[in-house]
Amino acid sequence: MYFGSVKFFRHLILTVVFGWIGIATLLAVFFGVKCHKLENEEKEPMTIEEHISRMTAEGYTLEEIEAVISRGSSLAAEEDNIPANVPVIAEETSPVSETVPSEAVSEETTAEAPQAADISLLYPEMTALRSGSPVRAAARDVFLTFEGDPSPNMSDILIILDRQNAHAAFFLDTAECGSDEKDTVRLAASRGNSLGVLAGADKSYPDAESYLHDFYALYSGISEISGTAPVLYRIPDSAEMTAETRREIVSELERRGFVYCDHNVVSDDRAPDSGWQEIYDRVTSGVFRNKIAEKGSVVLLHGGREDTNTVYTVEDIISDMTSQGYLFKAYTENTVI
Repeated sequence: MYFGSVKFFRHLILTVVFGWIGIATLLAVFFGVKCHKLENEEKEPMTIEEHISRMTAEGYTLEEIEAVISRGSSLAAEEDNIPANVPVIAEETSPVSETVPSEAVSEETTAEAPQAADISLLYPEMTALRSGSPVRAAARDVFLTFEGDPSPNMSDILIILDRQNAHAAFFLDTAECGSDEKDTVRLAASRGNSLGVLAGADKSYPDAESYLHDFYALYSGISEISGTAPVLYRIPDSAEMTAETRREIVSELERRGFVYCDHNVVSDDRAPDSGWQEIYDRVTSGVFRNKIAEKGSVVLLHGGREDTNTVYTVEDIISDMTSQGYLFKAYTENTVI
């Protein structure tokens, strides 16, 4: 009987042994051929930046790297039969005719790619002078801020503030107004209220330079009317610009000493459905939330020509909240919320 006999087991052992030898041989041949192909494949040449990065990582000094690069350039020039002191133009560089002087090429390139204006050089006289020391607002301090044009409504708000022994800040979006409105602006400043710049409403700005032109015009107009150079400012939500442009503007104005006045209570007094009750509720509830959080309140309101609803509501807000211990102050460059 063959199965289970000595002969069967001898044949089985030989089959297994030779089978493994065959498999090992095939694997050796396969990987040998693959390695040979990889070794013979043409490697993509390293760029000069990759050479420098590798040498820096390996601890070479700057002088050693420069020496290696210089030596490599000389060898490459010798191989191409080009004198070593002649610069080699890369393929990506546009060829320049030998008849065109290099100076003319440089001037033409500069003209085609004008540099962006350095906004720090614009209007050097436009700087804000701060006085006093920072003052941290208390939880019951309320800073009413009114945005808009000088108008009869602004005049009415000033009368209310005087009657309630309160103060506020007015951010003006224009300085082009009649004599009565100019008197209103001067009165606001003389009664202890703050004035601010609100340049750029409903306009689009491609860069910071174009915005600063408008800002300077409004800043100069307010300064001329009131006799006081404003320090506070806001950028209206309706001014269209990129986030990068906005950051550049804020950074430059801060460098010049101007103070951005943000807000943490919104009245939505210009919303179509905003009447006395809606404005009153939004302002008082927002101020109350800030008091619980132990911080002062900066309220966004509007006091322009069309903002009559705000005028109707302001005196009730001030009167009711004053009776609860709140103080209505003018936001200044020293206010810290």
